[in-house]
Amino acid sequence: MNSQRLHLLNNVILITIDSLSASDMSIYGYHRNTTPFISDFSKTCYVFNSMYANSNSTYPGIYSILTGKYPTKNNLNNLISFFINLFKGKNIIDLLKREGYQILIIAALDKVFISAKNKVFSINPTTNLYISLSSKKNITYTKLFLNNIFKKAFELLEKAKSPFFFWLHIYPPHAPYLPSERFRGRFLLENSFNDAISQKPYINKFYSKEMQPEIYKLRCRYNEQILDVDFSIGKLFNLLKQEGFMQNTIIIITSDHGEIFEKGFMGHGGRYLYNPLIRIPLLIHLPGNRERKMIRTNAQQVDILPTILDILGFDIPKWIDGKSLKHSMDNTSQINEPVFSIGRFFHKVRWQSEVNPIAVVHDGYKLIYQPGQIYDELYNITDDPAETQNLSRDEVERTKLLKHLIKTAILKYNN
Repeated sequence: MNSQRLHLLNNVILITIDSLSASDMSIYGYHRNTTPFISDFSKTCYVFNSMYANSNSTYPGIYSILTGKYPTKNNLNNLISFFINLFKGKNIIDLLKREGYQILIIAALDKVFISAKNKVFSINPTTNLYISLSSKKNITYTKLFLNNIFKKAFELLEKAKSPFFFWLHIYPPHAPYLPSERFRGRFLLENSFNDAISQKPYINKFYSKEMQPEIYKLRCRYNEQILDVDFSIGKLFNLLKQEGFMQNTIIIITSDHGEIFEKGFMGHGGRYLYNPLIRIPLLIHLPGNRERKMIRTNAQQVDILPTILDILGFDIPKWIDGKSLKHSMDNTSQINEPVFSIGRFFHKVRWQSEVNPIAVVHDGYKLIYQPGQIYDELYNITDDPAETQNLSRDEVERTKLLKHLIKTAILKYNN
């Protein structure tokens, strides 16, 4: 990788895909071919195999990506505070804007503090911030939603002036899982779960073993929607090639959090921090890349901002919690740092909370610490990626070590 300062030549496109779990992506070994385009694109990318979300919910995760800070420092409780604070102070948008970058943003979300249906609105013309909204009431939702998102993306890119930073947040495959007609039926042939109303009783809910067949069907719809998004991203990248942007653009693809369809829970958020919820994709394409490189070292959302700055040749501010992944990308360091994730209950995000679980991943193991619980959960995620064997009572010393890392992080990141 060229270590020269690249910001004089390179644009940056950051794509965050809502609720996209690495567990359901063919590029990460999933048995269904859900991401054919992204898998093909990965042939010219650094692909991080152990990338983790710092939370199991959207706003803490997204804000950690944009600020390089852990969720406890973001004070995110609702959508309004998210956008109010987005343009104040320490984040990638302000940093690159000060360096002369044009800022382009499309944040596709299910609801916001303005009301509309199936349209894209500019709510901050000076920073090119657009919000895409949808009513989510029927099967046409995803088609309209994705079409509007990418139509606006095409418009922005055709008028973009280098260097630019373009953040595109894609709401699907977030529930409800409503793939367009082109992809509906690829994995679930029967005519069920075709609207939001039929899916609502299951989303973000605990379920009994007897309900697993229905949950399996919903996962099929989720997988179809991933395929739908993958196809749309492919069309966007065709435009990038046509406009010549692939020659001078850093492209990052990741997610805010994952989605789970097992262990008696479906959806995201809450107290679970199993891999389907927090192990997410991270692909980084640099101009001139000609081959895929798999990165095995741990990575987390707070690392994305310092990595972008490091690649561009800018200084990394001291207030950033994350670390640059550039050393792992150019083989100068393979040190495996611990990564953390906090479970988000919708009323509070606090590391020292008596209800929020915290997970740490280090040296091939994951510890899930739930304050107030008798036993912690320790998994050897190298040998047991499905997290079926709790080793906390068998490997007491390792459990103590990982719990110490968590408690040290609590003290550090709450100050």
